[in-house]
Amino acid sequence: MKYLLGPFMIGLIIPEGPPLGSALEAKYYDLTMNVLLPISIAFSTMRCDVLKIIYEFDDIRYNMFLMALTLVLKLAAGTGPCVTPVFRGLAAAD
Repeated sequence: MKYLLGPFMIGLIIPEGPPLGSALEAKYYDLTMNVLLPISIAFSTMRCDVLKIIYEFDDIRYNMFLMALTLVLKLAAGTGPCVTPVFRGLAAAD
């Protein structure tokens, strides 16, 4: 928690846009995207326990089902209002 609080507070304190926000973003973009992000991904993948994934696949399968269900429901809820006017227009044309 301690190492997340510092960048979060800096992000809240520094104003968005020019001159300070844009200058800092341009200055640190390459560092964060080319150095810090790959290091973070590498450390996260090194902590992965493959044997735990294999032995506890039933729990993981349940979580994958919940993620897929959530994705389908989110897509349906997001595209439902967009499709409804099309059907109303078709019904009114008949």
